[in-house]
Amino acid sequence: MRGSGGMFVTTTLCWPLVLCSVLVFLPSPCFPAGTTDTLVTTGNGFLVGEIKELDRGKMVFDTEATGKINVKWSHVLYLRSPRFFRVELSSGMLYFGSLDTDTTSSELIISLEQIINRAPLKGVVAITRIKTGFWDRLDLSVSGGLNFQKGSGVGQMNLAISATHKRDYDIRIFKADLVLTLQKEKDPTRRNDVNLTSNWHLGRRWFANAYGAYQKNSELGLVSRYIAGGGGGKYLGHSSNQYIYTAGGLYVQFEEGRDTLNQPTHTTSVEGLLGARYAIFQYDEPEIDLETYINVFPTVPKFDRVRVDFDITLKWEIAKDFFWNLTFYDSFDSKPPTIAASKNDFGINFSLGWKL
Repeated sequence: MRGSGGMFVTTTLCWPLVLCSVLVFLPSPCFPAGTTDTLVTTGNGFLVGEIKELDRGKMVFDTEATGKINVKWSHVLYLRSPRFFRVELSSGMLYFGSLDTDTTSSELIISLEQIINRAPLKGVVAITRIKTGFWDRLDLSVSGGLNFQKGSGVGQMNLAISATHKRDYDIRIFKADLVLTLQKEKDPTRRNDVNLTSNWHLGRRWFANAYGAYQKNSELGLVSRYIAGGGGGKYLGHSSNQYIYTAGGLYVQFEEGRDTLNQPTHTTSVEGLLGARYAIFQYDEPEIDLETYINVFPTVPKFDRVRVDFDITLKWEIAKDFFWNLTFYDSFDSKPPTIAASKNDFGINFSLGWKL
């Protein structure tokens, strides 16, 4: 904060900002090989090490002394690295290059050979190190839960796997949600959803995607469903701690159900998609993520059937890289593939997870 004469009024910010100004003129060779990235934060924090990533308002920085530490992005004053990064802004723009900071204007400078771009620090929502190895670009998390009630004899197991692979202009997301319910004197019921999505960045918050999935839901009489198709969408808002987007598309699905004689039935149809997803993140202690989505699938062109999927998940970190999930889901089908099957399936899952 500055007074009318341009002097710094808040003394706690003076030292880091003066240090930032000095660092601009220091040559890169003054840092040891392999630890050439520099980070300065509010509260007189000065770190030399390696920038790992910025995601969901959290900067991950690795130093030889402390290992990986998390820094709230709003606390970052200065950043510099000669390495190659992918920088995403809240406007939807993507930039590639090495990083530096103009502390006078609080702007991040992204340089690629002779091309120099500048962006306000507060407008940066993601920074990803560009790496060539497949495993270096992969984020993986696994969670699972087990519930049993002796009185009713009902037991339930759930397993969720999520893998994200980031490249320069596209992101591939694999998800598997498996739920098995066991009950006395009844057949086991299953709710499985395994899908793979590829999203391509088109610029200015727009994206295109391709989607494939396998689904099974005993409650809705769905023996199996295979889905393939694509579409696109737009981020209506994207900041360091939340985002919201809408999406649409067209899909072909192949279903298997049962008739009144319990014989297999097979149908092929085309569905549209109208959907929206919202997520908000809290990086303060404890770290909390809340994410929800709704997808509506009308059958086209007759519009004689509609399916709706709704999901809301609360993720709470209980220790570094360990978390618990609480999920409520609801699936509706106006014309289930099996005669006399329920039109609605909903439930609550609790699970513990680990981010690799």
